[in-house]
Amino acid sequence: MMSCGVVIGADHAQEWLLPWWWRCYSQHNSYPICFIDFGISEAARRWVQKRGWLFFPLVHSISLNPVMSLDAASWGCISVRKKWFQKPLACLQSPWSLSCWLDIDCEIRSNISPLFNSLSLGNDLALAKDVVEHLRPYTILLPPEIIYNSGVISFRRNAPILHLWKCVCVDNNQHFLSDQDALSWLIEREQPPFIELPMIYNWHAGMNPGANAVIVHYAGNYKDKLQKEPLTL
Repeated sequence: MMSCGVVIGADHAQEWLLPWWWRCYSQHNSYPICFIDFGISEAARRWVQKRGWLFFPLVHSISLNPVMSLDAASWGCISVRKKWFQKPLACLQSPWSLSCWLDIDCEIRSNISPLFNSLSLGNDLALAKDVVEHLRPYTILLPPEIIYNSGVISFRRNAPILHLWKCVCVDNNQHFLSDQDALSWLIEREQPPFIELPMIYNWHAGMNPGANAVIVHYAGNYKDKLQKEPLTL
C-alpha cells in the first residue's frame, strides 16, 4: 500500500496561522504531517514538535535572480518571491509515496482523501485552476494558457515534473512571478501525467461561499479575515 501524507511549511511571518490551520485540518483528517521549516520562531518550533509532526529544515535556500520582463516590483511582491520559489524544494522533501501540499492559509472543511485518489491511474500531479486572473499581466502566460493555483497540490514522490519545477524555481526564477506560474508553464509545455482538480479543492475565499467547498483558500489579503490563535503548547 502506498503511503500518504500532507506537507506544509511556514516562516516566522506565517506561523500565526498554524493553530487555526491545525484545528481545521484535524477535525476531518488524520493523515500524517511533514512540516518544512522556512524560518519559524523557537516557540513555533516547539509547538510543531509537540504535535508529533515530522519536522525538517528546508534543505537549502535559493537566490533570486534579477527579474526580467516582469513588473513584479511595482506589484509589491519582491519580498515574498523567495519564499514562494522554495515550495518545490519543500515538496521534494516529502517522505511519502503520495503527498498533498497545503498552504497554511487553507481552511480544510472536510476529508481530503480525494486529493490522494486523484493520483490514481498513473497521474503524477493534480492542481485546480487559479480563478483570480489579476496576476496574469505579471506572468509570461497568455490566454488560453491556464494558470494553476499551487496552494493545494497532490503529487507523486520524485515525479519528474517536481524536479523540473525545482530547477526552474532555483535557476530561472527571473522569468516568473511565482512558483505557481512556473509550474503552470511547465505543465503546458511538458504535459506530465496530470489531472485538474475541481474548484472545491481550492476555493478562493473571495468568491461566493461554496457550500460544497472542501478547502477554502484565504490567499493574499484575505488572511486578514482570519482570527489569530495562540501557539499554546
